[in-house]
Amino acid sequence: MSLLLLCLAAVAGYAAWACAALSMPVHWHAIRALSRRGPPSRWLMRALALAFAGAAGGLCILRDGWGLGTLLGVCIACTSAYAVVLTLSCFDGKGAPGAGARGGPGV
Repeated sequence: MSLLLLCLAAVAGYAAWACAALSMPVHWHAIRALSRRGPPSRWLMRALALAFAGAAGGLCILRDGWGLGTLLGVCIACTSAYAVVLTLSCFDGKGAPGAGARGGPGV
C-alpha cells in the first residue's frame, strides 16, 4: 500500500507540472501536432496543475505523516518538474519527438 501511494504521488506530481507547462503557449505549440484541437483553456490547465499538486502532497502526507510527508512531497515536486523538462526537451517544435527544442540531437 505504501509503494502504491508513492507511485500515485509521483504520477500526480508529474501531471501537475505537465499541466503547468502546457498552460504556457510556447510549450503547447511545441507539441501541437499531438492534438488536432486547439490549446485548452489556460485557466483550466492551471487549475488542474494545482489540483494534481495538492493530490500529490496529500498522498505524501497520507503515506508518511506531516513531518516526512512534507519533505517527500517537496522532493517529488522537484523530481517531477525535472522529468517534465526532460520530456518537453525531446520535442522538436513540430509536435514530434526528434531533434529537441534547439535543433540538436534528441534525448
